[in-house]
Amino acid sequence: MIIVYEAKSSIDANIVQDILLIDGINCHIMGGYLEGGVGELQPMGLIKVMTDEKDFQAAKKIIAEWESEKPEQTKHDQTIENKNIAQTKTYKKPLVGLTIALFILFFYFLSLR
Repeated sequence: MIIVYEAKSSIDANIVQDILLIDGINCHIMGGYLEGGVGELQPMGLIKVMTDEKDFQAAKKIIAEWESEKPEQTKHDQTIENKNIAQTKTYKKPLVGLTIALFILFFYFLSLR
């Protein structure tokens, strides 16, 4: 088996595997379960799609066609995504603080009885 594609995520790896299997090329995903340990492992180059050496050239051609058809993420989409992440982070802290305050008040009034 030889590495034919290094995926950014397990989703990309599974898409490539499905495309290759549809075209009759036998392949296997290596490292698909390592994505969960990103905090302890390097985040890039974990997931690889592997195929037989005899199918390597055909698989590379199919993957190149798939990558050329895949739309790129625009800067506008990235800024919207970053704003959504920032908004999520700003609401988390007050919500956690309010929840803790409510628990403290609940146990305080419970202890008064």
